Amino acid sequence: MKKATLVLNVFVFALILSAHVSNEDSIWKEFVTSLYNNTLTLEQIKSPYVAKEQLMEWLDIIKSRHAFDEMIAPSDIYKVDNKVHHLKTLTYKGHTTTYNFSFLIEDNKWYF
Repeated sequence: MKKATLVLNVFVFALILSAHVSNEDSIWKEFVTSLYNNTLTLEQIKSPYVAKEQLMEWLDIIKSRHAFDEMIAPSDIYKVDNKVHHLKTLTYKGHTTTYNFSFLIEDNKWYF
């Protein structure tokens, strides 16, 4: 009986983990898709440190230097409280840089 309970617990944990990662991955896919479709709005950006317009300009630079396929590829994901951080390594003109794209989750919506 204990073995069956352990197997069930592991299965349930795997389902929860799978759904959790899937949701965080979907944030990245939605973000990249909206960026490349030019549908990302200033209302989807929240930053206490940098003006929304400046962040949008920076995102336009990132978009101009990197193909959609490179950006949409999976990134390393870290969740801290109500924030999801995507670490994305990108190469431009032979220089490789890892960027942190952070998202705030409020009321089931994400904000860059």
